[in-house]
Amino acid sequence: MTDKNVRRTKRLDAGINNGLVAGGLAEPATVFNMRDIRFKAGSGEWFAGKTRTGRPGEVGMTPEDIFVKVRDTLVDALGVDDDEVTLESRLEADLGAESIDFLDIVFRLEKNFGIKIPRGELFPEDLASVDSGLVKDGRVTPEGLVTLKQKMPHFNMDKFAQDPKVENIRDMFTVQMLVNFVKNKLAA
Repeated sequence: MTDKNVRRTKRLDAGINNGLVAGGLAEPATVFNMRDIRFKAGSGEWFAGKTRTGRPGEVGMTPEDIFVKVRDTLVDALGVDDDEVTLESRLEADLGAESIDFLDIVFRLEKNFGIKIPRGELFPEDLASVDSGLVKDGRVTPEGLVTLKQKMPHFNMDKFAQDPKVENIRDMFTVQMLVNFVKNKLAA
């Protein structure tokens, strides 16, 4: 943390007494958003300011913070229980997502993180079609793997490359992939 941020944090610690965490009422890792101020109970940290998107509460998001928000997004979009959503959960096979759900997930991620996701960026369309030239005999070609890696840096290409059958692409759409995608978007 820079000296400026340390001073800001000390001013916030000294100047804010809103009672949200008084008397141990807050659960560990509960996040309170209050206009431009974010307190993460259990960590004892205050964050001030807005993100470049102008949305409060995203300053200093850790991968764990991103996962929690992605998990909540999937719970809302798919109607699953939060304990069903792990980093390894596959969107279709484990969480029951269907094609229409992918549109809802994109919309909710945009809204919840204050990011823009152009069509086809998170879930590219027709990458594995026969007409794309990236597939031969039901397998993604080496050239296709390079193209997939370029278009989908959030995708676990190493795992997929071990058995690049077209039908295995669906299993690569995991919660971890969504977390990686959002992390990259927030860092851009």
